[in-house]
Amino acid sequence: MKTGILLFIASVCLSGSLSLGEDCCSQVLDAPFAITDSNGRKAEGIRFTFASSDETVIEVSQKDKVFSPAELSIKAGDKVSFANNDEVSHNVYCRSGDFSFNIGAQEPGQTHIVQFTKPGKFLVRCAVHINMKLVVNVE
Repeated sequence: MKTGILLFIASVCLSGSLSLGEDCCSQVLDAPFAITDSNGRKAEGIRFTFASSDETVIEVSQKDKVFSPAELSIKAGDKVSFANNDEVSHNVYCRSGDFSFNIGAQEPGQTHIVQFTKPGKFLVRCAVHINMKLVVNVE
């Protein structure tokens, strides 16, 4: 079963209530919850990335030597969090004339954030696993 990727932007106020889109102090939310797919099966391996209301962070999972999702559409300035949820090391990189990055060796459990600053279509790959490909469309 493939896992879903979920972007969750929220703030947790001092009162302990969860609010979306409000500008209040941010704290870690530690509450039980379950996420299921459209067939009612429990989703596994989903992480939440909390960001301020003016910042967008999209998580890309690396699991079973595959990027998930395999394609993203984001805006210039958005950040992508590359989470190694695999049991092997990865080396995520992108080489483009206008925009490039190389995370380097990324061990299981590590997460690295990359900000996509320029519009365009970018191919992200893993230097260790040549079949891993992610297309990032930046508006």
